[in-house]
Amino acid sequence: MPRDLAEALRLEEAERLALLGDLEGVVFPGPAGGISDFAARLGDLQRAGKARRRLAAAGLCAEGWTRRALGTLAAWLDALAPEDAAAAFSPGTAAKALRRPVGSPEQEIGLARFLIGAPGCAGFRLALPAAAFGDQDWLHLPHANLVVGSAGGSVLIADEEGEIRLFWTDGAEAALPRSGLEQEAAILPDRLHALPRAGGWPVLNFAPEAAWLDNPVPLLADPTEALPILAQGRGLLADVWPMASRAVERAFHALFVFDLLPGGGTSSVSRGDFQGIFAASLRDPVQVADLLSHEGAHTRIAPVYALDPMLANDAERIHPSPWRKDLRPLSGVMNGVHAFVNVCEFYRRLMILRPDFAADLAQIRDLEAGRVREAWTYLRGQARPTQVGEIFLAKLGAAAEAL
Repeated sequence: MPRDLAEALRLEEAERLALLGDLEGVVFPGPAGGISDFAARLGDLQRAGKARRRLAAAGLCAEGWTRRALGTLAAWLDALAPEDAAAAFSPGTAAKALRRPVGSPEQEIGLARFLIGAPGCAGFRLALPAAAFGDQDWLHLPHANLVVGSAGGSVLIADEEGEIRLFWTDGAEAALPRSGLEQEAAILPDRLHALPRAGGWPVLNFAPEAAWLDNPVPLLADPTEALPILAQGRGLLADVWPMASRAVERAFHALFVFDLLPGGGTSSVSRGDFQGIFAASLRDPVQVADLLSHEGAHTRIAPVYALDPMLANDAERIHPSPWRKDLRPLSGVMNGVHAFVNVCEFYRRLMILRPDFAADLAQIRDLEAGRVREAWTYLRGQARPTQVGEIFLAKLGAAAEAL
């Protein structure tokens, strides 16, 4: 494995082609270990490197205890095996945290939250100052799925072999399983609780990072009653398209639940700064499985772009898309074709499995298939692909033209 993403990007064109191969598992989901999974792990490793550089820069501005704490964090990152460093920064909130403006040295100590409970980090312990908890005075520890409040002071967090121990300056303390808790629980009022999970995915509506999600559709204030619909949609996708279901389970690790639009409409979004988080409204199982197919396609291809842009003419938002009213970059048109090719395949399979639904589903599939063909015809005439892009477009075009 290349040491980091920057090394992969320095590869000569022939080496990049060899690395990316025939892009198996990108247009449609493939088995574990394909280029999408590989590129995603490279992205995780890149985030670990970025965190290390932020800590080093913060350390240069710090003094005394703060400098020592930042040094402890940096030393732990340096000692981690590459696979453990990547795993530490694999949570979907890591990308957003590392894109936010650099804070004070004390605030940067908050990056410790990505080591607590992470693989290879048993034995880590650090006192986090109140400033490390941010403006909301809370930190989400994604690997343990705990939300911790400072209660106005420092908090010592010790990641031990079987449990995570927390000590507040006023004498309060707690010990919890290192693997985290499976349900929302106010363990210590005003200073410690566990987020709910939905099929293993932490529900981030209640996490501090929810305030960072800038989306026109608001988050559902209490998604508890909607979560069974997610389970039904995931189960439906597993029945209809097992390979897509397995790819979705590898791609997504957490959940934001949006409210429904007026009239029962739904919303979903894929964001590079929240990579690996399924963010969607939950209305009914078919709609959820549809969106898992759609957003799963976006999540598979997004890390591959970091290895190769695939389009050489993608600078301007001047292109029409049948799915959007605003003009898009050409990659936006290509992403639309890619996502809705997967949606059409989901409906094709569902119509076979549930012929009693076929009449209603055919109308949806035919509508999206027509849009795919329209967008593909435009994309084919406009695209100037890279060598890797030529491989991808050949596969994507075959799928679009087969509709």
